[in-house]
Amino acid sequence: MRRQQKKISVQRRSCNEDLANELWLEMFEYFDYVDLLKAFFGLNRRTNQLIQSIKILLLRSSYVLRHPNRSTDHVQ
Repeated sequence: MRRQQKKISVQRRSCNEDLANELWLEMFEYFDYVDLLKAFFGLNRRTNQLIQSIKILLLRSSYVLRHPNRSTDHVQ
């Protein structure tokens, strides 16, 4: 019986990989970019990709704010 309980508890564990990208992005909003890098970059490939996508969004937003009449299609 004890062995069966142990297996059940192991199966119920969750990991950060189980969290949806949207939830990660919600959490990331509470950090400034430097603190976000220090806390999460290098955790795993997925969080690295999410953080890099945030950097691209920040660069595009910054560009749009500085140049509101230009297209951002060429900004990468």
